Amino acid sequence: MQLKDVYKIPGKIVPLSEWVISESWIPEVPNWSAGPDCGGPSYELLQALTVEGLIQVKQLVNELYEGDRYAAMYTVVFKDMPVAIIQEAGRGGRDHYSRWVTNAPGFWAMCQYLHFKLAFMVTKVEEDDPEQMIYPEEVFQFYGNYFGTEFGYEKEPITKGFLTMKSEKGLIPGINPEYVLVTAVKKFNVMPEYIRRGAYVLRKVGPVSEEELARNPRVRLVSEEDQHPNIYWYQPASRPIDEPVLSI
Repeated sequence: MQLKDVYKIPGKIVPLSEWVISESWIPEVPNWSAGPDCGGPSYELLQALTVEGLIQVKQLVNELYEGDRYAAMYTVVFKDMPVAIIQEAGRGGRDHYSRWVTNAPGFWAMCQYLHFKLAFMVTKVEEDDPEQMIYPEEVFQFYGNYFGTEFGYEKEPITKGFLTMKSEKGLIPGINPEYVLVTAVKKFNVMPEYIRRGAYVLRKVGPVSEEELARNPRVRLVSEEDQHPNIYWYQPASRPIDEPVLSI
């Protein structure tokens, strides 16, 4: 899927008068979550913005848990231009947050519009390419749940039989801290060139040498106990364009 496909998903329109937009969505607009006495929007202003209808917020996910915990996902459109995708989850929506700005000029214009209402200056906005290829988990999996199935985006099945250990924890002294040690069961006698956990992609570097294993015999012992005879180094990598990536 492409990131822009998220905007095509039907959802519930949420009026701005319901205080749906928080300051975490738009840190470029200072004091947006502040009370009206501290420079934030009043309920009357939010009502006016709702009536003007230049900003449309659509709720795609709204899962409620115990207490004030929830997981929600939104798209934001300004003047009929899709500009952002928002995730928030946890206690009052404060434990998890992600934002994709897919149209920086449009998002900038929306911030300027809100700044005009609040008389603030806007800062530069980071832009996410709406044409970029993504794994469905990147936008639909958060707060321990996967929400893409109901929209027709299935997760790639996970291939079992792999174990990963980060070398940055001093796994084997003298090794590049970016390297990740990956072990696999016997059937993977040819280790895949690329693997991933969610959106975290790793590229194969090569087998762990006998000299390296001698620095930490526990690694070999654990791999033998788990019947994982293949022991290889991988390193973080960008998503390849034309190469298969095995989800583990």
